[in-house]
Amino acid sequence: MSEKKLSQIEKDIALLKKYYFECSRVKNMWREYRYDLGEHTRKVLLSMSLSFDIGWASSDKWYKRRCFEDALGFLHNFQHSINELNDYNVIDNDTKAVLDMLTDKIDNQLTSLSSSFAKTPRDRAPGSVPPAEDSSLKGRLTAS
Repeated sequence: MSEKKLSQIEKDIALLKKYYFECSRVKNMWREYRYDLGEHTRKVLLSMSLSFDIGWASSDKWYKRRCFEDALGFLHNFQHSINELNDYNVIDNDTKAVLDMLTDKIDNQLTSLSSSFAKTPRDRAPGSVPPAEDSSLKGRLTAS
């Protein structure tokens, strides 16, 4: 059985998840933080990975860019949560440094991916969103 060759960003995301979830200080997080900040951090990391995977598998350029931008937002939220965990001494500075390097590397790759798709003039207009195909509001958003 042949293994699928992974891109560098896929490897980095997998490494970030593995490092975070195998970190002993995260596994043994104090009860005060485990069920709120710890749970939020876990969900944000998994949401970032899911958004990236959906965008990676998509063939629509606009949707791909949106997924990568969503993944960037989740990654920034993850970084903020890591900073809070460090501030509360849940994770030590060495663990935070490794997580910072990994998130920075993924951030650069996601930024590059999302900006690689050409923006149309419609995308540059503030507040412009392409029409939804399956929206229940289709046809109701036009001026009367």
